[in-house]
Amino acid sequence: MTLASDPSDLTPRPRPGRSRVLTPMVWMWLVSCAVCIVGGAVVGLYGSKLFPPAPPPAETAGAGRSPTTETPVSAPVAAAPVPVQPAAAAETAALAARVDRLEADRRSLTGAAAAALATASLSQASETGRPFVAELNTVARILPDTGDLTALRPLAERGAPTRAVLVAEFPEMARQASFAAKTPAEGAGLLTRLNHALSAVFTLRRINRLTGSDPDAILARAERKVNDGDLEGAIREIESLPSNGPAAAKVWLDRARSRAEVQRQIAAIRLKALRNLAAVDREAGQ
Repeated sequence: MTLASDPSDLTPRPRPGRSRVLTPMVWMWLVSCAVCIVGGAVVGLYGSKLFPPAPPPAETAGAGRSPTTETPVSAPVAAAPVPVQPAAAAETAALAARVDRLEADRRSLTGAAAAALATASLSQASETGRPFVAELNTVARILPDTGDLTALRPLAERGAPTRAVLVAEFPEMARQASFAAKTPAEGAGLLTRLNHALSAVFTLRRINRLTGSDPDAILARAERKVNDGDLEGAIREIESLPSNGPAAAKVWLDRARSRAEVQRQIAAIRLKALRNLAAVDREAGQ
């Protein structure tokens, strides 16, 4: 048996043709790739012209600008006025008037209280016996229409003795005034003149008898009034002494008149200030 080749084996096998590889599906895939490539090239070359960039938002448009560049800002549009009802307008006007009145009452009350305090300070300063011009000027600024201040200014510049000082000085003044008031009349006897001369060395004055018109009774009443604070009454009593009694008491009388005048003037100023304060407080309470 020979190794003879089979005629069928010697016949060459057919090669797969192109029609089996390039199927319609393959052709579609190739066409799609080509389209994509061409489209990408077109977009890369002409994309900035075909698709321009969108403008930046309004709030960030000036973010990259120089700090010195100012962006114009449109003026705000004024809101239309809201019509006010007549009742609301009347109520608002009444409320504003009440507020104005309360403010005026507060200022008046404050001024009246300040005047009362200033006059109290003036009274305290005058009781020390020293000049009290500064306190008087303060009252003059707060109460410029007080006429008593003009009469009080000379006394404020020099001061006035205190009532305690006048009480302490009274016994010596009374001794001298009693001696002068008991001066014998012209033509008196020798014994009368001798007794009067001895009384200058040793004086006896009765201070417990308040009735009568003799010098001892007058001076006793004057001393009682001085101790009670009635300087004006004591001055009137001493001025009624007979003979040379008032002349002997002139120095004490002048000092007492100064103190009495200071007390009278300041009392009038304080009364006016307190009346103003009471009137303002009464008006504010209505």
